[in-house]
Amino acid sequence: GSPEMAEELLKRGWYLGFDGPVTFKNARRAPEVVRFLPLDRLLLETDSPYMAPVPHRGKRNDSRNLPFIAAKIAELQARQKELIRQRTELENSDILELVHSHNLDITQLAALIHNMNTDPAAMMRGEMEDNAHE
Repeated sequence: GSPEMAEELLKRGWYLGFDGPVTFKNARRAPEVVRFLPLDRLLLETDSPYMAPVPHRGKRNDSRNLPFIAAKIAELQARQKELIRQRTELENSDILELVHSHNLDITQLAALIHNMNTDPAAMMRGEMEDNAHE
């Protein structure tokens, strides 16, 4: 999405995840968003088994490629790779704790993610419940 959409999602308390395409040379919007995104709202994703980051683009993707995504984000934010790794590990563990504390099973988690991502444009127009991400 656009930087404007990302700003609105951040205001609503969302976390934003980035995966392999942020490393692609033709990536435009994702790098724009990453540049201003606070580390405490950043998640790294794999989109496994698809969308492997550069230098493994076109190959099967898995979590072993997360360091390439972290490195690109560090480059875009002019930060150290280790700081990106530490912060995203912390944010991921916070989200897992939220899932466990609410006793969500995989079906409930998938439904929650689906509801969050169904129609961001509608969400921005206020057509979705404000608490859909809780």
